[in-house]
Amino acid sequence: MTNPNGAGKIYYTLDGSDPRVFSASEPVEVFTLVDESMSKRVLVPTGPLDEAWKGGAEPFDDSYWNDSTFVSDKAGGVGYDENPNFKQYITYDVEDWMNIDTNVNANTTCYIRITFNLTEAHINKLKVGRNILAIHGLNSSTTSSDFLISVVLEAAKDIGSGGNGQEAGDISTGAIQYNGWPITLNETTRIKARVLVAMPIVPGAD
Repeated sequence: MTNPNGAGKIYYTLDGSDPRVFSASEPVEVFTLVDESMSKRVLVPTGPLDEAWKGGAEPFDDSYWNDSTFVSDKAGGVGYDENPNFKQYITYDVEDWMNIDTNVNANTTCYIRITFNLTEAHINKLKVGRNILAIHGLNSSTTSSDFLISVVLEAAKDIGSGGNGQEAGDISTGAIQYNGWPITLNETTRIKARVLVAMPIVPGAD
């Protein structure tokens, strides 16, 4: 095999599998970062809002975001329903702010902020410590009979590939580093090879 790049290392497999791990397949370990029941700040705006509400410029003052009626013993969602269908999910009832039947100045827009903390980073958009999940909810119209935003945020880690916790981008545990010597094959074999350039080698991959 010849490396066409002039740099990097060739890794190959003899079973047709990819030398590179692309995504978790089986099994995965799932972490719940934001549970449906977590505390929320809710605003139905009456005018423009600073883009800082989306996070990235914390601390942002959302202490006045109280545009809802709190209903205990519900699932944690934000919304309203003129019928009983969704009421079991609605902890933050916004009917008085978003339904024209109860408010002639109702708005179809609802902003939600959820603060959560991480002890370790899971993806590059999250960080250790305080994070913000910002949601822009939109209803079809102020005459709609219902509206519901209910959210769970999860992260998954691949614990497949023999249970070694490999993640996307890692070198597969079945990959072999090519050393330039001829490869002896005793039967029909599907070889798949890739060149790894400027990327750390995970322990046990070569």
